[in-house]
Amino acid sequence: MKLLKIWPNEDWRDGAICATIGGDWWYPEKGENTRIAREICAMCPVKQECLDHAMKHGERQGIWGGVTAKGREQMRTAINAAKSN
Repeated sequence: MKLLKIWPNEDWRDGAICATIGGDWWYPEKGENTRIAREICAMCPVKQECLDHAMKHGERQGIWGGVTAKGREQMRTAINAAKSN
């Protein structure tokens, strides 16, 4: 029996460390420490794929690929500024 994946063509998720760990570290409340999530992400073999996914899909919340929502917004701003030059 073949199971249907919720995220088609996203096989990188199978290697994500966060998928094997419980907790809400990847979606902290404003002002909460993100250190634990970022340290786990730093060791993850699919860190770049995760960040790429978040950037491609405009994720506005959570920590993806070790980068906070604020960090991704700064990245988007820098990319857009570079494109307009």
